[in-house]
Amino acid sequence: MTRLSGVNPSAAAAAVVVDELIRAGVRHAVLVAGPRNAPLAIALNAADRAGRITLHVRIDLRSAAFLALGLAQRTLRPVPVVGTDAESATHALPALRVAEQTRVPLVLLTAEAEWQEGTFGPLLPTVDLGMPRREPGRNAAWRSTVNRVLATATGVLDGYIGPAHLNLPFATTVEVGDAWPDSLDGRPDGRRWTTLPVGWRPQPEVGPPLDKVPTLVVAGPGANGGIALLAAQYNWPLIAEPGSPSWGAPGVIAGGGLLLGAPNLPEPLRPARIVVAGRPEQYGSVRRWLADPEVEVCVLADSPLWPDQAGTADRVLRSMPAAVPNPQEWLADWHEADRLAGIVTAKVLGDLPWWSGLRLARTLVAAIPVEAQVSIGDGEPLRDVTQASGPRDGLRLMPVPAGGGVAAAIGAALAHDGPAYALLGERSLLEDAGALLIGGTEQRPPLTLVVRPDVPSGGFERLFGIPATRLPALAAASGIEYRAVSTEEEFVEALDPTGLLRIVHVIPGQEDVAGSHGRLYAAIAAIFGPVA
Repeated sequence: MTRLSGVNPSAAAAAVVVDELIRAGVRHAVLVAGPRNAPLAIALNAADRAGRITLHVRIDLRSAAFLALGLAQRTLRPVPVVGTDAESATHALPALRVAEQTRVPLVLLTAEAEWQEGTFGPLLPTVDLGMPRREPGRNAAWRSTVNRVLATATGVLDGYIGPAHLNLPFATTVEVGDAWPDSLDGRPDGRRWTTLPVGWRPQPEVGPPLDKVPTLVVAGPGANGGIALLAAQYNWPLIAEPGSPSWGAPGVIAGGGLLLGAPNLPEPLRPARIVVAGRPEQYGSVRRWLADPEVEVCVLADSPLWPDQAGTADRVLRSMPAAVPNPQEWLADWHEADRLAGIVTAKVLGDLPWWSGLRLARTLVAAIPVEAQVSIGDGEPLRDVTQASGPRDGLRLMPVPAGGGVAAAIGAALAHDGPAYALLGERSLLEDAGALLIGGTEQRPPLTLVVRPDVPSGGFERLFGIPATRLPALAAASGIEYRAVSTEEEFVEALDPTGLLRIVHVIPGQEDVAGSHGRLYAAIAAIFGPVA
C-alpha cells in the first residue's frame, strides 16, 4: 500500500484492517453490506478477488452471524462478521451469545459513528478504532488494534476464547486529499503486526496425585483432544458426547450415559469420582451423578468459565495432575457392560419405526461416508445421536444451536473439504429458513439437510407444533433441491453425496418420543436384573 495518494481516511483504515486480519490468520469473513460499512465491503471484496480471503455475502445479519459461527467452529480460527450500525448489529446477538457459551472466536465488526462501548453489556468487549484521520502513526495504531481484538477472541493470553467486537467509525462524508503522510504497509514478509503466543497454556498442576478411586471421565464439546490418552493411561472409562474431539476415539464407552441412567447400576460400576472435560450437557444421567454429593467432581478448566451446573465441583484443575491408575478390572467391567448395552440398544432400535428419532440418528451416522462433516441440531436430534449412535471414526460431529442451525451448518460445510450433513428438526429449519437465501454468485456447500419430523402429541399440537409449511415450496423459493423419503431404503440412498445444497425430508408417522426413550432406558436397566 505504501504512501497512497487520493485515498480517503475511511478507505485507508478499512484496507489496513482487512490486510492485518489476513496477516493474522483470518481466512473467511461474512459480510452484510450497507452504506456505513462500504469501505470495509470494498476492501474485503478486493481481498477476495485477489485470493487472500474467502468472502461470504448475506442479506441478514442474524443468519450471517450464525454462518460465521459455523465457520469459526469448524476452522478453529477467528471469523469476522461485518455489520453496519449499532442497531442492526444487535441482530448478531444470538450468535454472539452462543459463541460466548461455546467458546468460539467470533469477531463482530461494525461501522457506527457513535462510541459503541456498552452496546452488548458484559457479553463481549468492544474496541473502538477511532475516527480515521489523515495523520502519521495511524497505520501502526490500526494494525495493533486489530491484533488486540484477535487476542481477546482467541484467548491466547488468558485462556478465554469467545466473541469480540471492533467498531470502525467511518466518516459519513468522503474526504480525498494529498498522499498519506506515512506508509500503510504491514510488516515485511507478510507477518502480522504483533506476534502473539500460539495458544494459552495453563501452568502445570502441582500438588499430590489423585488417589485411586473408581473414576470416570466425561468429555463434552470443548474438551481437550488429549483426554482420551489420559483416560487410557489411568484405566478410566471415557464417555464422550458428540462434539467432543474424543467422540470417535478407540475405547470410548458408547453407551456410558445410558448405563449411568440405570437405577440398579451395580456397585462395581459406580464411580466415586468423575473428571469433567469440556461442557457435557446431553445426558441427564451424567448431570444426576455430578449432582450426587457422594461423588467427587474434578473439572478440567483452561479459563475462568468452568462447567459446574450443579455447583458440586470439588476441584477445578488447570491441567491434569498425576494420578494413581485404577485397576484394569474397573475398565474391563465397564467395557463389558458397554458391550451388553450395545446389543440391547440395537434390539430396541430395531423394533422402532425407521423414522423415529433414535433409529433415524443411528441410521444417519452409520450410512454417511467417511470424513464427512455432520452438524447436529440442538434438542431432540442431538439427544438422539448421543444416545443411539455409537462412536464412529472418521466423522466430524458438531452441535449447532437452535434458531441458527441452518446457517451454522452451512458455515461448517463451507469450511469442510468433503461432503457435509446436518440433522435438524422441522422447527429448526423454519426458524432459520432465511439462511437458505444465498446469492447466485455465492458459494454453496455440498450439504445435505436431513429434516426430521417434529410431531408433538398429547393435545399440544397448537403450542408446540409447526405451521403447515410446504417445504418443497420453501426449497424451490431458495433455489435448492428437495427430496422426500418415506422408507429407510430411500433415506439411505438419499444420503449418497451429490455435491449440492439440498433438503432430504423424512416423511413421518406418529411417534411417542417419551415412550421410545423410556423403552431404551428400561432395556438397559434390565441388563442388571429387576429394578427395585
